[in-house]
Amino acid sequence: MKCQATSGFTLVEILIVSTIVSILAAGLGSSFVSGMRLWGRASQQDMVRFNAWLTLETMARELRQNAKLSLAPFEGDARELTFPSVVNGAIVKVTYIYEGYEKRIKREEVGFEDLVEETLEPETKTRVVFSPALEMTIEYATFDPTQLDELGELKGYEWADSWENDEGAIPAAIRLTSKVRNATLKKIILLPIA
Repeated sequence: MKCQATSGFTLVEILIVSTIVSILAAGLGSSFVSGMRLWGRASQQDMVRFNAWLTLETMARELRQNAKLSLAPFEGDARELTFPSVVNGAIVKVTYIYEGYEKRIKREEVGFEDLVEETLEPETKTRVVFSPALEMTIEYATFDPTQLDELGELKGYEWADSWENDEGAIPAAIRLTSKVRNATLKKIILLPIA
C-alpha cells in the first residue's frame, strides 16, 4: 500500500499560526494606541504653552499702551494688576487677576465713562484669558536712588512684589512669570511712559 502525501495544514498548525498572528497584532495595536496617546499629550502640552505665551503677549501689549490716569491709577501686587490702557481706541481700566484656587488668569475691563461718572455698579466685562495656569507672579521694577551695593555703587532697579504709588507713577518694567505643566515662562515688559 502506498501512502499518499496530503497537502495542507493540520488543525494544530493552523491554531499555532493564528495564535502567533493574534499576539503580534495585539502588540502592534497596543504600540500604535500608546503612540497616538503620547502624540496627543505632547501636542496638547504644546498648545497649553502656546496659549500661555499668547496670554503674556496680550498682557504686554495692553501694558505698553497704558496711560497715566488719576481715575484709574497703576497698582498691583504679586497676583493682581490694575492699570488704565487704550484698548480698541477707547480708554479702559484693565485688571488681570490670578486665581490660584481655580488655576486661571482672569481679565476685567471697566469703561472710561463708568470711571468718570463714578458709577456705583460699573459695567465690568469679565473673562478667563488662560487656564490652567499652575502659578502666576507679577513683579514691578522699582528705582531707589538711595540703595547702594557692597561697593558703594548705585544699585539701580530692583524687583518688588507690589506697586502702589499715590503720585501716579508707573513702574519702569513688569516681570510676569507663569508656570504651566512642565514649563516656566518669563516675560519682562518695559513700559514706555514710566
